[in-house]
Amino acid sequence: MTSPNYADIRASLEFINILENLIKQGGAPAPSQDSPEYGNKGTGWDYASSTPPPEGAQTFITPGGATWWRSSATQAAPTSETVSQTRQPSSSLIDRYNELIGDRITDADITATWDSGDGSTVRLLAEAKGVRSNGETVSESIKNQLAIHQNLHLLVKKDGGSTRSLNEPSEKEDDAGFDWHYFNADNMDKVKPQGGGANEGSMFKVTMKDGKEFLYKVASGDAQGESYWYSLDRYFGTNISPRIAMMNVGIGPIESAIDEDVGASKSIKGLVADKRLDGKPDSSSGIGRIIKTSIAQRLNWVEERVNRIKNSSDLGGGHFMEWMDGEKWVKDSSVGADIVTRSGDRDFLVSCLDTTSKRESFYAITLYDLLLNNYDRNINNFLLSPDRGIIPIDSGASGEQNIGGDSLAMFAEADESNILNQTPWTTFNNTRFTGFEALVEKGESSIEDIKKEMSDFFDRVYDYDKLQEFSKISGLEMADPYQSAESYEMSELLKNEDNKFRDLFVKNVSDLIFYGVKDSDVVDIKSNKSQSDDWISDIKEAVGENSGWDQRSNVMDPKETIFTDSDGNDVMGAELDKDPNGNLHISSMRSFDRGKGNAGKFLSALTRAADSSDTTMTLIAEPFGEGGLDKEGLKRIYKRNGFVFNNPNDPDTGVREPTKPLIINPDAGFVEVDIGPPKEEVPRYASDDQEDEYE
Repeated sequence: MTSPNYADIRASLEFINILENLIKQGGAPAPSQDSPEYGNKGTGWDYASSTPPPEGAQTFITPGGATWWRSSATQAAPTSETVSQTRQPSSSLIDRYNELIGDRITDADITATWDSGDGSTVRLLAEAKGVRSNGETVSESIKNQLAIHQNLHLLVKKDGGSTRSLNEPSEKEDDAGFDWHYFNADNMDKVKPQGGGANEGSMFKVTMKDGKEFLYKVASGDAQGESYWYSLDRYFGTNISPRIAMMNVGIGPIESAIDEDVGASKSIKGLVADKRLDGKPDSSSGIGRIIKTSIAQRLNWVEERVNRIKNSSDLGGGHFMEWMDGEKWVKDSSVGADIVTRSGDRDFLVSCLDTTSKRESFYAITLYDLLLNNYDRNINNFLLSPDRGIIPIDSGASGEQNIGGDSLAMFAEADESNILNQTPWTTFNNTRFTGFEALVEKGESSIEDIKKEMSDFFDRVYDYDKLQEFSKISGLEMADPYQSAESYEMSELLKNEDNKFRDLFVKNVSDLIFYGVKDSDVVDIKSNKSQSDDWISDIKEAVGENSGWDQRSNVMDPKETIFTDSDGNDVMGAELDKDPNGNLHISSMRSFDRGKGNAGKFLSALTRAADSSDTTMTLIAEPFGEGGLDKEGLKRIYKRNGFVFNNPNDPDTGVREPTKPLIINPDAGFVEVDIGPPKEEVPRYASDDQEDEYE
């Protein structure tokens, strides 16, 4: 019995996933067993969430991806509630920019206009010849997005800002914010699917015929967010965002171009007709036939929906972003494996932050993410570059809550104990960005110098009047002081009266990038263990000081040390010994009150003490008691705290080498400090219960 060709099956599934993602971006929902959900009854307009609109229906798609439809026979107009679901051109688009828009938008391919209602007209961007390979037209909501994008470009140009390419700054300015004729299916040479992230299957690396490279993304709603972020960056003059062109070339060129990359057949119909995939009996195993039957069924669904999209007049948004070279923060990650980052590549990180302009790229990303409520600056959404510093990519979540939303509110409420979880830099939730620490450690700068530099950056870049102007043109409303107490506070903060916003920004960003680095939070342990007769006792004492706990011996088991809180309650028990190599060995540890975060606090205090004394630690991943994590779960927890399990002959033994302390210019009056977290430890896990499962 011949085994099924899993390589073909895997390639076919990858092809299907790409097409299904494109379908979702185009508005045709995936198959579902759920019953249809409808809204807005009686108007003729219905909301389709789990089933596609019927054939022949008129449809439109909101920037967020929601699909509304009505049958062609229905004449009732959508209600104001329905229309509000779609981002309409704001009257602020016209204001005093009518003359400017009229002078600059001269492309003969722009055919549609929009009457503002007061007799003035704003031009909209209509279908241009050659943009779509099959004659598709652009929906009204997408035209509105394109109009906003173009008007933001005009705003940038009006203020003297740059819309040039980062890769080729000598190129002419991009006045229109796009080039209908360049970003054309006929001008695309190669298309390669890009994996990873929430939008896997909807991102492609496109090489144009002139050799220039772009990231093409068709995730619903992301094009508008990218436009906001890019435009604000260029308007404020920092120029760190790759250039954005809002364009959707449709599914046709993607379908034809990706075949070779994923090893699929030459067309969807070819895949369906392929005898290896039609579910008929062959020499494969029964399991193989089941898999192939499933693929065939999915392909039939895909073919039907793709044809619908090809013939549809309502495509989702899309954009091209110039391709940027840079290193990812994630060095190595795969399904089921721990994420390995560049936090240990300290020389490389310093090379990305060793000039003012490189460091300012980090400050700018933080500022714009806060202003535009881009809550998703995760491990995949920035690049590291020794030439440019920090490069923002994938900023599509921007603008979902206008200007001054939840991200800014959380940031404003943060203090040094919880700052890791209160910024758009979700990267810090997992592995802290240690670049600034490394910079100071190498003597390239100091904490005070960086604070001063950050303050100067904010004073030079942030402009409340310009932010208001940006709000008018983008249609993103400023925080409404009359909406709620929180909105009032954000509205006042954005005004930056008495430099309150600047001072908050400098303080909290400093707490973020130097988290745990405190001049006064030092435990003095002899660095040379040979000078102490009982260096393990010194470490235990340091653990108590770092955690704020007292300690005593367990009368029933003298090898175990019991740590107690300020009320005298037993919180942790641990047995610390010396292994045959003279390292500190954690024989056991247990929590007396699970769910309080005590185990994480203890392990953090212990690793800080070990680092201060230049001590290597070892332990064995062995489950303790019932209901806790299994061996692999324990290893994941220990790895987050620096332990490495790489001995093939002893795979359950973890080793943690000490982390070098951070030295902050002793000549300037500072003292040696460590880089551990503060005494009020922020939980590192999904919940305290999960954190304590390994105790």
